[in-house]
Amino acid sequence: MNKILTFLFFFCTLFSAANAQPNAASADTSKSNTFYSQKFKWRIVLPVGFVRQSNADYKNEHKKGAETIEKASGEKIDDQTVQVCSYKSGPFNYFEANEQPYDAAKDGNHKELNKAVDDVLYNTFAKQMPDLKLDTVTYVEKIGGLDFDCFKLTGRMDESHTLNTFLYTRLFGSNDLTISIVYLDENKGKELLDSWQHSTFGK
Repeated sequence: MNKILTFLFFFCTLFSAANAQPNAASADTSKSNTFYSQKFKWRIVLPVGFVRQSNADYKNEHKKGAETIEKASGEKIDDQTVQVCSYKSGPFNYFEANEQPYDAAKDGNHKELNKAVDDVLYNTFAKQMPDLKLDTVTYVEKIGGLDFDCFKLTGRMDESHTLNTFLYTRLFGSNDLTISIVYLDENKGKELLDSWQHSTFGK
């Protein structure tokens, strides 16, 4: 249940971020958008124009999302997600990587849990934005030589606007790494997906 709430949490965070402006004082605006995670031995080069969120901004947005879900669900959220990195370009073009502990004894089968999360995310979009024409697909994609489970959700807003959401997840031992890609701008979305699909994982 914790992971399902986490993705509802992601949904609320997305719309919280839509109303927020990047904090120029705390965001990493260096010209190099290369990010490396020692823990996952993962390297990615984000597109030019994407601004890295500070940990403080990330926590603030997640706190707002958690409060929204707690009110809606009546459950206290035990948020165990940890920011790996997150980048934004405008309100609806977003890349986030986070991790959280995974315990099969408590959380159950990982693929079944992912399916439950996908269903909740779909139903949340359908309820909160009923005018969207939704479509989904699930598949496995190889990134940097590793298999990731992917859930793609598209929401057609009108003839010229479609909100695209991709969730990639994989277990690394007892840690769940999740990559979230959201975009409204097709060109920026293609750049984000290209960056992610050409990222590398070492051994």
